Amino acid sequence: MSLLRTAIVQPLRVARAVSTSALPRAGPSKLNVDVLCRSFASSSLRCADSDSNKAASSYTAILDSLTESLEKNARGGGARLTRPSDGRRAYVEDLEAEWATRAVYGEPTWPASPFSGRSIRVTPQSDPARAYGQLSVLLRRNNVRQELRLQQRYEKPNEERRRKKSERHRRRFADMVRQKVQLVMAIKARGA
Repeated sequence: MSLLRTAIVQPLRVARAVSTSALPRAGPSKLNVDVLCRSFASSSLRCADSDSNKAASSYTAILDSLTESLEKNARGGGARLTRPSDGRRAYVEDLEAEWATRAVYGEPTWPASPFSGRSIRVTPQSDPARAYGQLSVLLRRNNVRQELRLQQRYEKPNEERRRKKSERHRRRFADMVRQKVQLVMAIKARGA
């Protein structure tokens, strides 16, 4: 079972249990829908403490669709049902498909080309000087100039291995120093 399913189904069950015990049997009204939505929101936000802002936005969308479907059910049985009611399994499968096809941070969203990682999109409204600055930062970060300079002359495989090992060590050392500096700054900011 995916993370999305466990984050949504459990609060729905809790909200349903609260709604059946707390609501009168007279039939759904606007008050009943509000109580159901409030109980669902409180139970679901209790379950998702890690990313409450993201969770709250997805829960508000689900709450809106739940409210709409309950209001349509209250008006009449002949009304066409909305997303959660008319096939919860299909609705959850759609959510699963969207979740599976989401963009993952750090992975390329398109196939790599000779220009990927070496180009900046420039629109007619954008500033060319800023785009040039972004491009130079990108080329410096990807080490393109140094690689081109190193390819001008032959480098023995042993020397290349030693150079790359040294570069990796320097990068890791710089990252470690950066983390320690951030830690010291955080401690200073706390006033310790």
